[in-house]
Amino acid sequence: MPLSDCLNGSCGQSYGGSFATANQSIEAISTKSRQANGRLLRLIMLICGCLCCLPSSLWATQGVTSKEIRIGTHTAMSGPAATWGLGAVKALRFHFAEVNAAGGIHGRQLRLIAEDHQYQVVRARQAANKLVLHDRVFVMLAALGTSMNQVALPLQEEHNVANLFPYTSARLMSEPFHPLKFTASVSYFDQARALVRHFHQQKLQRFCLMHQNTDYGREMLDGVEAGLQELGMSLTAVETHSPTETNFLNTLLRLREADCEVVLLGTILGDTIRILQTRQSLQWDVTMAGNVSAYDQIIVDRAGTAADGFLATASIEMLYPETLTSSVAQDFFAKYQAEYGESPNNAVQMAYFYARILTHALQLAGPELNSEKLTTALESMNNYQDELGGPVLQFGPSDHEGIEKPLLAEVQHGQWRTVRSVMD
Repeated sequence: MPLSDCLNGSCGQSYGGSFATANQSIEAISTKSRQANGRLLRLIMLICGCLCCLPSSLWATQGVTSKEIRIGTHTAMSGPAATWGLGAVKALRFHFAEVNAAGGIHGRQLRLIAEDHQYQVVRARQAANKLVLHDRVFVMLAALGTSMNQVALPLQEEHNVANLFPYTSARLMSEPFHPLKFTASVSYFDQARALVRHFHQQKLQRFCLMHQNTDYGREMLDGVEAGLQELGMSLTAVETHSPTETNFLNTLLRLREADCEVVLLGTILGDTIRILQTRQSLQWDVTMAGNVSAYDQIIVDRAGTAADGFLATASIEMLYPETLTSSVAQDFFAKYQAEYGESPNNAVQMAYFYARILTHALQLAGPELNSEKLTTALESMNNYQDELGGPVLQFGPSDHEGIEKPLLAEVQHGQWRTVRSVMD
């Protein structure tokens, strides 16, 4: 059509039919598209509705399958704290083997994955990364060391991996409150305050402290200073040392010169043994006391008579074959002796106790297991005492510490004996 016809208005008349046909085609396509979108939307809603009706166990929970529950631990199986780490791993494997032989937990077998961090922070970070990101464990149990737990916690919280009953009594393990953090021990801070109150009741006035220059040691310092401040007192002298220090002669000479009446220790195994031996060599009859990190039979065995009269706070009483009262504890000692050719030491006893708490909570959590159900199960264990014996646990929705007050024990005739079952 000539352009002049379009300018005269004939263009619209000539192409009107074509335009109308095109519009009808577009409207038809739009209608079909809306119908298709509607069917797709209904299909999506139907799928979502079906998924919501499925049991929660079918949703992916890290570390939980239809056949197993993966439990991780990072600890020291070599290095200066290997006695604790090796004992803990043996105890966890021992109890999980018992449970698995009896059919597991709601049909699932328990699988322990243990990583050796050699009591080094860098290796602990690497171990936590492997356990959480590669092995995808459900929970972390009995992880060893204050700083080692500290570097692992952020990653665990990010991936909803609970931190249960670590081998450290640092306040960080329970403060600030977090639904995924549970302990079964009194904090170093509160143990230190309890020691100060105890010796003040014994009319001692000149308090001194030796502690490692670590996060653990500094928490002991904080607790001692807080306890003394409550009484209007202050430390007479303070000495610090590295975890690898082996010579304490000059340190003890300075403390003796300061006329200390009691020396509190923020130490672990090796340094405690050497300090006690040095005290004996100096023939210095001064009272010494530590916390749960020094509450171990290895100190008694290696320090010998130098350990006589040494005191320590703890949360769980150490058992000996002749002191067993429950049939469950007697059975555990007998089977462990038969398996490993030795009685379970304190590290083994603690880990076995922790493992039993976990497996009891897993039973309570039910077959549709996830972190929330495990947390609820643990929180329901208020006034709970395990058949093994030990302290009464006081968990609740706003309390994940489990044990409120420490006991006090003393080395007597080559063994630890509880002298105060509860320290106010």
